[in-house]
Amino acid sequence: DKRVRAIQSALAEFGYGQIRPTGVYDQDTRAAIEKFERDRRMPIDGRITDRFVRELAAMTGRPLE
Repeated sequence: DKRVRAIQSALAEFGYGQIRPTGVYDQDTRAAIEKFERDRRMPIDGRITDRFVRELAAMTGRPLE
């Protein structure tokens, strides 16, 4: 999935784990999302939600689609 790959790349680039952009949502991706959510004081669920994508895109300064 291109969207998951873009999310994984952004999370890795900004220090949220050593994730390889495979495009597959896995445990490492979930853990990185949870760390991001904790840092941003968001509800922690480890899911790829619209709010998560908006927050990550705002941090990176680029779209994640």
